[in-house]
Amino acid sequence: MIRLKHIILLFCLLVFIESGIFAQSYKNTTNHIFEFKWANDFVFETDRYFSNGFELRYYAPFMEKSPVRFILLPNSNKELTWHGITITQHFFTPANLFSFEVIRNDRPFASYFLIGHQKISLNVEKKLRKKSELQVGLLGKYSGGKSIQNGIHEILWTSVPALGWENQVQPDLAINYNVFIEMGFLNNDYLKFSGLLDVKAGIPYTYTGAGIKIIA
Repeated sequence: MIRLKHIILLFCLLVFIESGIFAQSYKNTTNHIFEFKWANDFVFETDRYFSNGFELRYYAPFMEKSPVRFILLPNSNKELTWHGITITQHFFTPANLFSFEVIRNDRPFASYFLIGHQKISLNVEKKLRKKSELQVGLLGKYSGGKSIQNGIHEILWTSVPALGWENQVQPDLAINYNVFIEMGFLNNDYLKFSGLLDVKAGIPYTYTGAGIKIIA
């Protein structure tokens, strides 16, 4: 019998296949852009620590009217700008999926589901790319980690449902504000060099990172 979880999994697979087929123009920002990313460790069949995650982004002109835009990074009239809605769901598991007890000194079962407004600004003259995003959502059992993992495991003949989800992180609200900035310093036919700054504050992530990107 076909169940709802089968339909959801089939939809995710179809979207994953079609996600790379969309038109994008840098002449204007009126295009509708759809992106989908799915990560899963089923190839190595480990289900250890990071187990599964998907990120969906839909950029459309109507998102420019969202009131959230006022708390995102500003942009000038010379910059190309995209506004989009994002949906993110990730879940994590310990090394032992079949223990009914909490495993000390190991990652707990945990998942989160976030909905956000993301803004991307591109200044070609200054070689500057800015990305900011506000995300809100849920941690714990209401974010769907148990349903997604065990639903996939029931479909795949090589897997069995995980038993330890009853010990997952307790339900809580989540909110994150994210900023990513890339400044290009060199851009020619042979070499591209830029600096990166990545900042996240809130729940489930709070961190700051900096780095460089070199493309030859």
